[in-house]
Parts: sequence; C-alpha cells; structure tokens
Amino acid sequence: MIEPLYSLHQKRQRELHRRQQRIDFALRQETQSTTTASDSITFQNGHHTSMVDALKEVRKNKSTIPDGMYLRPENNR
Repeated sequence: MIEPLYSLHQKRQRELHRRQQRIDFALRQETQSTTTASDSITFQNGHHTSMVDALKEVRKNKSTIPDGMYLRPENNR
C-alpha cells in the first residue's frame, strides 16, 4: 500500500523532531556537573572546622554515663 506524500512528510518530521529531542537531552545531561560537595577544598576545610568545634563543645562536659547504666525496655526480664 502506498502512503500519501503528506503522511510520509509528517512521519519524517516526527522522526527528525524525536532525534533532535534525544540530542538535546543528551547534551543537557552531559553539561551537568557530577562533582560532589566533598570534592571542594572549601567544603572539606569548613567541614573539618565545624567538626572540631562540635567536638570541643561535647568535650566541655567531662561526666560520662557509668558502664552498668543503660536503657532497657520496661518489659525486659
């Protein structure tokens, strides 16, 4: 069966449009950065500083929980 010329033209236009969409999508995905925050020197320095500050705050209180004291469920035998 022979298809009308306008139908072939529409089919070809759809294929070209889809191909162009695939190319555009691939280019958009390629340009997105895959680096993480931990790759950044400033992030690493800032993280180190904040962790040191947090440990200083925690270590201000010298009291600890005794070894024999821990939380158990009330229905534990």
